[in-house]
Amino acid sequence: MAKGEALSTLIKAARRSSELPPEESESAATLIKQLGYLALALVNAGVYCYQLSSFGGEDQIFTFRMYLDRFNSNRAALMEQAGQSPIDGYTLGVYATFRLSYKQLPPLDRDFFRLISNFHHSDIPTAMLSYAADKGFRDPWILLPRPEGHEKSVSRLVALLGTNASEVKVRMEEAIRSLCSFSLVSTTVVSDSLFMQMHPVAQAWARNTDAEDFGIMAMQVLTSCCNERFTSVYRFLLSHINEKLEENQGPSLHMNDQSAFALVLREMGHYGSAEMLYGKVLESLQELSAERKNKALVLDTIVIAASLAVTYHYHGRFNEAEKLEFNVLEKRRMILGAEHPDTIIAAANLAATYHCQGRFNEAEKLELDVLEKRRKILGAEHPDTIRAAANLVATYHHQGRFGEAEKLELDVLEKRRKILGAEHPDTLRAAANLAATYGHQGRFDEAEKLELDVLEKSRKILGAEHPDTTRAAANLAATYHHQGRFGEAEKL
Repeated sequence: MAKGEALSTLIKAARRSSELPPEESESAATLIKQLGYLALALVNAGVYCYQLSSFGGEDQIFTFRMYLDRFNSNRAALMEQAGQSPIDGYTLGVYATFRLSYKQLPPLDRDFFRLISNFHHSDIPTAMLSYAADKGFRDPWILLPRPEGHEKSVSRLVALLGTNASEVKVRMEEAIRSLCSFSLVSTTVVSDSLFMQMHPVAQAWARNTDAEDFGIMAMQVLTSCCNERFTSVYRFLLSHINEKLEENQGPSLHMNDQSAFALVLREMGHYGSAEMLYGKVLESLQELSAERKNKALVLDTIVIAASLAVTYHYHGRFNEAEKLEFNVLEKRRMILGAEHPDTIIAAANLAATYHCQGRFNEAEKLELDVLEKRRKILGAEHPDTIRAAANLVATYHHQGRFGEAEKLELDVLEKRRKILGAEHPDTLRAAANLAATYGHQGRFDEAEKLELDVLEKSRKILGAEHPDTTRAAANLAATYHHQGRFGEAEKL
């Protein structure tokens, strides 16, 4: 219901005057919001308030504030309660009504409903389930073995949804059609992606339907999607990851989930949350590696330290990043050798931090070495080699060596478009860097053309509030400024 309609329904069911005292009016507004503007829940709440008011006589009204307090402490019992509606004579409670629909569903559709009820109630992306199935509902990275019995949850996901995206699509379509027919879910399509929504009251009921824990299965779906192959779905995961983090405070969240969620949060610009998770994982791994003296644990600890350092870097905390990165590089050289890919990555990360600290000569020295090793080991067209060239370009740029920068940037952009595609975030960064060089050379028309394309694609892929999108808008505004187009610059 709309807000005004919901309030009117609540007051009518409670047989109260439409002129509520200020405190009651505020309580009613809070209550209808918590009930999600659901008509049946509002009527039942109003009837409940009316019935309890009759116990105390005219001077003893059971207020909306009282109902709200009772709702927050004993939601399930209240949602089961029902009295005959003064509006339409309906006698069943909210949960009883849901149960009638639920019992009409085939068993697999019931399980699907209970699974999706363990995500955030809005914007549940069907792509998430397809991606997870393609990964076999497995952890993208195993830092610590899962507890005994976890494999059962994975097997149940496979049995429910299938083993690949095409199989999942068929099963989802059948389940969604069934759930929509009973108004248990609704769907929307945004940019060719299908999303499910469910009412928060229906969600609360579904989570309490049985003792079986579909929450573990939902968590595993999310974790399976936190994979570097699936960056296109990251922004659709945020609300669901944040809900799981709120539900699983403290040590209850498994280390594999923490590291997986931290990756997505970092890549979507939620650096503070990512740092918190990486910090917890690093602390746990350090304790375990000290206890067990296991080389694999030591290497995993170094990887998480490197991930935390990268997050610090993205967050602009360069001194903290440098300290960790220097330590990571030293340990990798000692354990893995100078030409191991992980050692080269560590050198590249430290160089990037030197760059951001304005220590360009130190950055250039490391970057030249990284580029030489990557060309030798990986070849000229490997993404990591191209990234090394892009990093060196940025240093040349800040040293004012724009001719050398442009030559490398053109090569980087051409290779990224060819290998990664025009809409990959790394391709967009390459185009933005070349545009910046054109700007420093006074070639503003060429810069503008690239920057417009970068901004449009960033908004589409990363969303309007991602740091890279904001940066793209700022770069285009600066170009408009240099072109004397101050109105367009001001707007951006």
